[in-house]
Amino acid sequence: MAWFRKLIKGGLIALPSYIAFTDIFYAVRTVDGQSMQPTLNPDGNNTDFVLLDRWAAATHQFERGEIVSLM
Repeated sequence: MAWFRKLIKGGLIALPSYIAFTDIFYAVRTVDGQSMQPTLNPDGNNTDFVLLDRWAAATHQFERGEIVSLM
């Protein structure tokens, strides 16, 4: 039973940290379907994973050809 308490306590610490990190800094998302072809998921048969950098988006000057995700 002590291991279960440690597991719950660890989850209570890790979960809010994970949520804050993915909301503020980085998040991993999947891209599937035809909406981003041919740049992402070029053959349409698999799922691509992308790393969204939310921190740099606040100060970045976007240029033609870059991918922007609105969430």
